[in-house]
Amino acid sequence: MAPSQTANCPRAIDTDELLGRCLGNLQFAEWILSVFEQRGTIDLADLEQAIEERDLVRVAAISHRLKGACANISAYDLTQRIGQLREAACAEDLVEVAEQYHELTNNWADFLAARADLNWGTDVAEPPSVASD
Repeated sequence: MAPSQTANCPRAIDTDELLGRCLGNLQFAEWILSVFEQRGTIDLADLEQAIEERDLVRVAAISHRLKGACANISAYDLTQRIGQLREAACAEDLVEVAEQYHELTNNWADFLAARADLNWGTDVAEPPSVASD
């Protein structure tokens, strides 16, 4: 599947922009998505725990870090949702934090579906090597 053929979830991952950031290197883009997915899974579990503990300072900190990572991989729905979650945490609105976290899990599922639809034919076991002149 060509990168531009992922139009079913265009805001889940903007593959054209991601590939631009990766200078067209499919293997590097795939590796970045793989690392992001692994770290994002951990961050979501940490967010859930912080919400359960009503630790809004921690929710805001995790959200801030995760929002930047989402923006870096051009995952715009996740970026927007996490920004809303962070705002709710900073406003100390537990009800809104819980609602935004619930919606975040839906956006995460969309991201995972878009990620699964990508078939760039690359191996991501380790970071790609960079050729030097």
